[in-house]
Order: sequence, then structure tokens, then C-alpha cells
Amino acid sequence: MREVEQDPRKDLYNEPNIQGLKLRDLRYADDTALLSTTTEGLHQLIHSVKEHSEYKGLFLNIKKTKTVDTDRCKRTSDISVDGEKVECLENFEYLGSKIEGNGKCSNEIKRRTAMAVGQP
Repeated sequence: MREVEQDPRKDLYNEPNIQGLKLRDLRYADDTALLSTTTEGLHQLIHSVKEHSEYKGLFLNIKKTKTVDTDRCKRTSDISVDGEKVECLENFEYLGSKIEGNGKCSNEIKRRTAMAVGQP
């Protein structure tokens, strides 16, 4: 996001203008996934999104913000925003798909197969 804000070509993107504000990179406002290979990187990314969002008049809801550790990247410290700890989950649902911290998708395949044959 920071690179996009500093890109000298940003005027060429033809962003929508909403109440005088040009918005870019706001796709699934309630369903945004941020990815990082380190805890520090994720911490910086969350704070960058918060800062850029507030600049545009939007606010990050920390109570709805969640993180997931993976087998490949375990958290080295808690992530907090404005003194409020971000909850860490073992898995979460993103746009209808269950994302598991272990990186496997077998449970998601079973869940979708069951839905296809009408099982709960």
C-alpha cells in the first residue's frame, strides 16, 4: 500500500471518487486478508493499513481483526494496535473458504463435499 501511495503514476489509476476522496486498494472492505512471513512484518502491515485507512476517513475495527499463525511462520510476539491485542486464531473463514493454520485443505474439501451432497 505504501508503494502505491508513493507511486508517481498514481494519477493514472483512475480511482473512483467518493465524496471527494480517491480510494484505491479497498476491495473487500470487511474481508481483507493481510499476509506476511514474519510477526514484525504483519505488525507493520496492520499499522500501515490502519494509518492509510484513517487518512481516507476509514477505521480499522480491532475487535474484528484476527491473525492466524501457520506451521511455516509462528508468532514471535503478540500484535497490538492502540494497546488492544489482536486475537490469534487456529483457522478462519475468508470469502467462504476455511483457511487453516496448518496449511492443509483436507477439512475444507470435506466440508464443501458435504455441502454439495446436502449434508450439514
